[in-house]
Amino acid sequence: MDYKEYYKDREKKKALGYRLRRRTSEVIKIILKYYGKNVQSIIDVGCADGKMLELIIKKINVTEYKGIDFDQELTLTKN
Repeated sequence: MDYKEYYKDREKKKALGYRLRRRTSEVIKIILKYYGKNVQSIIDVGCADGKMLELIIKKINVTEYKGIDFDQELTLTKN
């Protein structure tokens, strides 16, 4: 299975979606613990399909974000 198929499967397979939400929840807890909701920008290196970054920016009011991945098609930016 190539990586793009894996990311598509995360939307279909409960276990893969659960792992994404669980890891994202831990990242959000750390951000809130150390920075509160005063985070203006975020960078996600190795963002893959950007699902984690999307979930983070929904929970925390981030005005600028960038997701960088080895595959240029997967790079996300808002500034």
